[in-house]
Amino acid sequence: MGDRKLGRWSYGWRMGAGGTSFYIKPLVAWAQEIKVSLHGPDPARGLRGGYKVELDASARGAVDAVAEVGRMKNNWPDRQWFSGARVTDDVDLVMRLRFPWDLFTRDSHPVQAPADPRAREFGGFIAVPQSDYAVDVEVLVCKTKPWWPNERQARIDNACLGPVLNKSGQYLTAVVVHREIAAEPSPLVRHQPAGQVGGPPQFDRVRGLGAQLDDRGFLWIHEMWISRSALQAACLTAFRSA
Repeated sequence: MGDRKLGRWSYGWRMGAGGTSFYIKPLVAWAQEIKVSLHGPDPARGLRGGYKVELDASARGAVDAVAEVGRMKNNWPDRQWFSGARVTDDVDLVMRLRFPWDLFTRDSHPVQAPADPRAREFGGFIAVPQSDYAVDVEVLVCKTKPWWPNERQARIDNACLGPVLNKSGQYLTAVVVHREIAAEPSPLVRHQPAGQVGGPPQFDRVRGLGAQLDDRGFLWIHEMWISRSALQAACLTAFRSA
């Protein structure tokens, strides 16, 4: 997501299939630990499938090599399964990626534009939201055929992503929604120091990612401004108490 004129961008994400599963990961080097796995049924291995978010330990060395990264886990385990939210008998909403408007203002700290797609990849470019709005990318697992909510209008708006097919016969789709923040606030805004639109002040901002399970069963991942000083204090406290 971005604005070429302003030179402001969000972090990019890669979504794809591997075997009977789908995998979703951020592209930015410092966040390579974050991994969302959407497993389809695999009768040959006796697996029923399920949805999981975890910290990928195999990526930790690469992450530590590129940046000093602060982590606040808030009692989350390294691996957590979740149910998704049933949309229809054959479709689950599994994930919502949120990008609020204040990431893209003229005075915001820029990040590097994502690299061009690799061979056999499709790259989607999403326009930034207007003030007081967010863009949500709603990620869906379709168990028998591709599906998008309000597909006719979504096609007119060029808002449909996918489908991607895995070897269990499931499809991964996504739809881009321009949504007023007050109408559907992120659960992460309840947790200081993360997620408050318009804060923290410019001198204390660091761009980060927050994750939270919605009461309805799907995963939120929210790109946001975080208080650098509060993050450093929280990490130092965790280090001292370990």
